[in-house]
This record gives sequence, structure tokens and C-alpha cells, in this order.
Amino acid sequence: QLSWPMAEGDALSMTKDPAALQREALRRCDNWHDPICGIISAAPLEMIAGYPAYDRPPPTADDIVPCWGPEALVTLSGDAAHCMSPFKGQGANQALLDGFVLAESVHRYISPNRRDWEKNYAALSRPEALPPDSSPQEVRRRIALALREFE
Repeated sequence: QLSWPMAEGDALSMTKDPAALQREALRRCDNWHDPICGIISAAPLEMIAGYPAYDRPPPTADDIVPCWGPEALVTLSGDAAHCMSPFKGQGANQALLDGFVLAESVHRYISPNRRDWEKNYAALSRPEALPPDSSPQEVRRRIALALREFE
């Protein structure tokens, strides 16, 4: 699966012309290593399809959930909460990280020595997100820390 930015009109016309889509894919991948271009060239036209995918600016937290605290009875994760491509498993991967951040935040604010749910839930304004460029080591460190605190 390949994707690239292009004008909407061009994208729409290519959805009707698999040969044009194949030519465009070959043009965009012409400097890629073997056997990429050979695979694209050998693909039967009836197996080539394309459709436009639209980008939009990422929403702010207030766009998604306009209220925080006890009156906010919803949690969004994965591609429901993040602007991303609708394929390649990105939403599922993000949902796993979102679940970790949510669990870490709930544990931090509602631990066994903080049983006053209403008061602590109201204090939980926004979870501390993992920065998008977090290294695997940082993710592992945060998970290990959360598990140690849970014990």
C-alpha cells in the first residue's frame, strides 16, 4: 500500500485509471531499492486501486471533549482521538499507548490511599501524554514505573 500527497482532482481521476495510478506509483518510487519497482510493474491492473485520503488539522483536546472532570463521561483513544491515516494499524497502536497513559493517570490520581473518587476524578484534568517522539526505552521506563507503583 502506497500513499502520497496530491491534488484532489488528480487523485479522483486516478481512481478511474489503474494504469495511470501504476505509472504514478512507479514515478514516485523510481529511486527505491530492488525489487520495489519490479513488484509495482508486475502488478496486474485489475489488482491496482486507489482512493483519496484526506488530511485535516489535528483537533485540540477541547474540540474532541469540550468538558473535563466529572461531567465528561467519555474517553477516546486511538484513531478516534488522533488525526491519522485510516490504515496501516496506526490507530490500534495509538490506542495501546493511549490505554497505557489512561491507566497510568487513573492510577496516579485514584490510588489506594486516595479513595475519594469524586474529589480525585475532578482533580484529574488531562492525562500526561507520551510525547510523539518517545523512544521505546522511555515507553518501557514509564510502563515499568507504573507497574512498580501498582504493586
